[in-house]
Amino acid sequence: MNRTVEVKRGLRPRRRPLEGRVALVTGGAQGIGRGIAAELLRHGAHVVIGDLFEHDMEEACRQLARLGPADWVKLDVSDQESMRAGMAAIREKHGPVDVLVNNAGIASAGLFAEEDPRRILKALAVDLQGALYLTRLVLPSMIAAGWGRVVNISSMMAFTGSPGFAVYSAAKGGLLQFSEAIERELRPLRGVRVTAVLPPSVRTRGFEEAKRAQPAMMRWSMVPPVSVEQVARHTVRGLVAGRRRVYCGAQSYVAYLLQRFVPWVMDRVLMFMFRATRPRLPAPAARVPVSHA
Repeated sequence: MNRTVEVKRGLRPRRRPLEGRVALVTGGAQGIGRGIAAELLRHGAHVVIGDLFEHDMEEACRQLARLGPADWVKLDVSDQESMRAGMAAIREKHGPVDVLVNNAGIASAGLFAEEDPRRILKALAVDLQGALYLTRLVLPSMIAAGWGRVVNISSMMAFTGSPGFAVYSAAKGGLLQFSEAIERELRPLRGVRVTAVLPPSVRTRGFEEAKRAQPAMMRWSMVPPVSVEQVARHTVRGLVAGRRRVYCGAQSYVAYLLQRFVPWVMDRVLMFMFRATRPRLPAPAARVPVSHA
């Protein structure tokens, strides 16, 4: 039925569920973030991409423009001043954020004992701390309006604790527990909902880079990755419905059930997938003789 016929019959066109809502997607210039941005546009949202690289964001907005209004703001989720400035720019141009998707993240495969301590802190800042800080910035306006959605892109590793991804597992586990905690705090408000998204491996550039960097560390083919489009569809449906958790695939849900009810089975699966090797530790520094003269 076209719009003309609907008007003649006195019917209003069907309103898309996120019509008029302002949505911020961190890490939205590529991968999962861009896929979620596209799906939000299909549901009627006005999307703002927050990322680091202007060229990538401009290209993403050009590609997304056919679906609806898309804009970008430079945003470093590991830097508080950048986040404050980015949020101020969005409020001034588009109004308060109604939907926040904390998607920005970095991950690398490798043994924790070999990890660069500076990279550990950077990963925690991007994968966890930035999401907490941005959520704190947007919640007051959502509460005042009586409606809002916070979506935290966690991972199946949040509850499996995957060897080879210790820092990533820690950050995503913290993000899951943060989501659950504030969801309970906000539940009496009804209109403000928090959703934790728990996908398995996703077919992104980051996943392919991890495979190339550590081809012998994991049996990568045991858990085939799902597509970005599948994660995006499940995520946006979940946030519209206000669900607490979204698994995005049978792999994640089965892993959750195994970890909860038969954790020893999950442990054996993980250790079979992980090809354990002895960490290559740096040579100990030469001892300097101490004079007691």
